[in-house]
Amino acid sequence: MQMDIAGTKRQFLEYIEIEKGRSLKTVENYDHYLSRFIEEMGIKKTTDISEDKVREFRLKLNRAPGVKVRGQAAASMKKNTQNYYMIALRSFLKYCRKRNISSLTPDAIELAKTGGRHLDLISTDELGRLLKTPDLATTKGLRDKALIELFFSTGLRLSELCSLNRDLVLSKD
Repeated sequence: MQMDIAGTKRQFLEYIEIEKGRSLKTVENYDHYLSRFIEEMGIKKTTDISEDKVREFRLKLNRAPGVKVRGQAAASMKKNTQNYYMIALRSFLKYCRKRNISSLTPDAIELAKTGGRHLDLISTDELGRLLKTPDLATTKGLRDKALIELFFSTGLRLSELCSLNRDLVLSKD
């Protein structure tokens, strides 16, 4: 069965919000990515989505100027950003397949190759120097040492460490 694209997109966005439990920001982003694809490629029905349309859209994304930084236009949209569009489209196509809505197979969507993420890790010497920094003769120093140890031994993000509620932990005793 083929479906009107606007209604199917709305149902998909509701599905990822309710059944999949995605955040409202994710739903908003998927809406943006899918809307741009649908608009630029003139998609009216789910059966209008074809490998040729996807390829043409990918070319547009790849050739589109990137975001301006300090007045200078970037060469093109980054591969990771292009992949966000394709991930949203592939998820939409998987939803269509699950609901027996005629459309392109999700397997037809391949993601662009991207360079590996570079992690700037702290060295053992730097960690040792950092652990020796707090003055253990003071309460503040003991607190700082505990925070540093907690941070590096648990893998918490800095934002997670900062949002820990000391009063909540102390009130459990």
